[in-house]
Amino acid sequence: MLCASEIQVQLYTSPFQLIYSCVQTILFLSTIIGSLMAIIELSKKSTIPDSTRVLLVGALFFANAHELAYFSSPLRVFQYTLFHTNTSCYPLASTLECIPTTTVLAMGISGNMLIQSALSVDRLLATVFPISYSRMRALPGFVLLFMVLIPAFLSYSWIRLDTVLDDYQMFCSQWSANISARANVFLEICSYLTVAHIIINVLIVLRNRSIEMKCRFNVQQRYLTSETLKTTQTICYLSIAQFLAMGLYSVGVLLMRKNQKNIPTLVYFNVIVWVYAPPYACVSLAPLILYSLWNLKKQRQIRIQSITLKKESQDDHIRKLQLSWG
Repeated sequence: MLCASEIQVQLYTSPFQLIYSCVQTILFLSTIIGSLMAIIELSKKSTIPDSTRVLLVGALFFANAHELAYFSSPLRVFQYTLFHTNTSCYPLASTLECIPTTTVLAMGISGNMLIQSALSVDRLLATVFPISYSRMRALPGFVLLFMVLIPAFLSYSWIRLDTVLDDYQMFCSQWSANISARANVFLEICSYLTVAHIIINVLIVLRNRSIEMKCRFNVQQRYLTSETLKTTQTICYLSIAQFLAMGLYSVGVLLMRKNQKNIPTLVYFNVIVWVYAPPYACVSLAPLILYSLWNLKKQRQIRIQSITLKKESQDDHIRKLQLSWG
C-alpha cells in the first residue's frame, strides 16, 4: 500500500473535488433515470427503424457503462472527505487493481465513439438500399452493434498492451502514466472520428434530399426516402451534440496531457476533471433521444393533419400536376 503525497491529500480533501463529486453524482443518477425513460420510449412503436433503435439502445448502454465506472471517483472522494479517519495515510489505488474499472471506462468512451460510426453506416444502408434495409428490420443494427462491442471491450487491452502497470494513482478513473503515449493516440483517434461522423451524416442528409426530389412520382421510394431523411437528420443532431462534448474531451484533455509538466499539479487536477466531458455527453444522450422521438412524432402528426384538412378542387389538382410536370 502506498500513501498519497501532501499535494494528493490536498486534492482528495479539496472543496473543488467535493463540489465536482456532487455534480458527477447528479449526472450519474440523471444518466440512469434518463436512459430508462429513453429505452421505454424506444420500445414503443415509432417511425425510427428497428435497426436504428437497436443502435440507440447500444449507445445508452455505453453511456451507462462509462458512468458506472467513472462514479468510482466521486465515491472515493466522499469516502476520504467524509468518512476517512486515518488522516496520516490516504491509500492510493494500484493500477493493477483498477484494471476492471478502467476497462469498463475505456469501453464506454470508445463505445460512444464507435456507436456513432455504426449509426452513420446504418443511415448509409438505409439511403443506398432503402427497400432491402426496411425488410431486414433490426438485423443491421444487431450486426453493427456486435461489431462495435468487440473493439470497444478490447480498447483498454490495446492501450495497455506490453506495458507494465506497477504504479499507483489517486482514482481508478485515471489511466496509468505508463500508458500516456497510447492514451494520447487514443484521444487523437477520437478527435478524428467525431469530425468524420458529422461530415458523413451531413452528406447523407444532402443525398437523401436529392433522392427525394428525383422520385416525386414513385410513392414507395419517396416514402422510404422521406423516413430515412428524417431519421438521418435526427441522428445528425445527436452526432453534433455528442461531437461538441467529445470534441471538448478529446482536444481539451489531449492538450492538457501534453502540457502537464508545465501546469502546477493542483491546478492541473482541479481543471482537467471539468474538461473531462464524457459525463456530459452521457447525460445528454437520453434527453436528446427523447426530444428527437417527440419531434418526429409531432412532425408526422403535422403532415397527416395538413393532408387530411386541406381541401382541393379537381382544377387545382390538375394545375398542380401540370406545374410538377413542367
